[in-house]
Amino acid sequence: MLNGRAREMGLGSLKAVSLASAREKVTFCRSSLADDIDPVEARKTVHGREPTAERKTITFEEAANTYMAAHEAGWKSAKHASQ
Repeated sequence: MLNGRAREMGLGSLKAVSLASAREKVTFCRSSLADDIDPVEARKTVHGREPTAERKTITFEEAANTYMAAHEAGWKSAKHASQ
């Protein structure tokens, strides 16, 4: 719980992460929570991913136009393009 909000975070697959490693990760995450640091957001920052609030968002219309421009060459007729 951080700021009254429950967060769940995976530590990795059972085959990829040993029990000792998982325990170390849990200890680190719990100490982060004690310092009021969200371990999920901290991990995203470490892995080079921006938090979702800072990402550039595009509208549905922009996404649709990009998709249509990318796939237009594969359509068989003008009817498909107009649909």
